[in-house]
Amino acid sequence: YHLGSLEWIPNREAVLWFINEIWPSIYKIDKRFKLFIAGKGMPDFMKQMHIDGVEMVGEVEDAATFIKDKSIVVVPLQSGSGIRLKILEAMAAEKLVISTSIGAQGIPVENGKELLIANDLKSFIELFTEISSNENSFNNVRKNGYDLIQNSYSNQAVISRLIGFYNTLIKAN
Repeated sequence: YHLGSLEWIPNREAVLWFINEIWPSIYKIDKRFKLFIAGKGMPDFMKQMHIDGVEMVGEVEDAATFIKDKSIVVVPLQSGSGIRLKILEAMAAEKLVISTSIGAQGIPVENGKELLIANDLKSFIELFTEISSNENSFNNVRKNGYDLIQNSYSNQAVISRLIGFYNTLIKAN
């Protein structure tokens, strides 16, 4: 799945690139793969697209409910900046994250450890071929992504860092 504001031009460009250039080859690997595109501000022309194995969902009421039954998130960004909160949310939900290098910028991850990086058709084909032959092949990546969230971004992790910071200030006086 891909979930992100489609009003934001980099998201829209990424989705269009993925469904036009990458998805047809992935769908040929295994017809069981289905791609769900959701997000605020989906233009009418995207809603009307009919591509095998792709469902243009549009805006969803509840992101957690939307992603609940899906196992892989694709973040195929080709441009843009900032931390991709949807990647962090997907990791917190123990989803396998496949992103371009640009999509993963700003998040302290290592390719093959907390997420998977694919920047071109060949890379995506290799990953989805492996997933098709063994859907559990990247379970350790899912787990590591989840652990990253728990250790670095969870409320407990943030509170611990904040307490440490305050203790440093107290000791400095």
